[in-house]
Amino acid sequence: CPHYLLLTAEDMSRLGPILRVNPPVRFAGHAESLWKGLHDGTLDMLATDHAPHTPEEKTQPNIWDGHSGFPGVETAVPLMLNEVNGGRMTIERYVEWSGAAPARAWGLYPRKGSLQIGSDADMVIVDMTREREIRGAELHSKSKITPFEGMRVRGVPVCTIVRGRVVFRDGELVGEPGWGQRVTPRRFTVRT
Repeated sequence: CPHYLLLTAEDMSRLGPILRVNPPVRFAGHAESLWKGLHDGTLDMLATDHAPHTPEEKTQPNIWDGHSGFPGVETAVPLMLNEVNGGRMTIERYVEWSGAAPARAWGLYPRKGSLQIGSDADMVIVDMTREREIRGAELHSKSKITPFEGMRVRGVPVCTIVRGRVVFRDGELVGEPGWGQRVTPRRFTVRT
């Protein structure tokens, strides 16, 4: 999840309950170890840990009364594209870690996670030069809180295509309501 790669326990003093997540973010050395694990193959995918709590659920005076987690679906791609632009990884590795590897893990590949004949033609078109500032108020989620508030990123999604149809363009949902389909993953066991 991007927050484990980009935020540390030191950010807790600035963000307070907004950064409450399970497991908690750790120190910079831990984040570096996660990056190393991605690059050496110990870890093989990125996820979002999307938890869209309302501001009231998230910002309790006592941190232990607030809900854990925060929205991640809308911020993950620009955050990671920013890391691509910063030289932390290649776009090809990011596509593998965020698309193909999860699809394989859930038994959905090559229908999902690939662009080939017979696949669902799901894709995200990105502008690697466009910059934006992450703002919770602009999230489409019910949660308007993000620990990345105010962060400038370079590289943003500009169009999302699902099963060959444009559903999101330049920050606006344009897909037809009721058009979604259930995707059933296979059952699997975790290797230990």
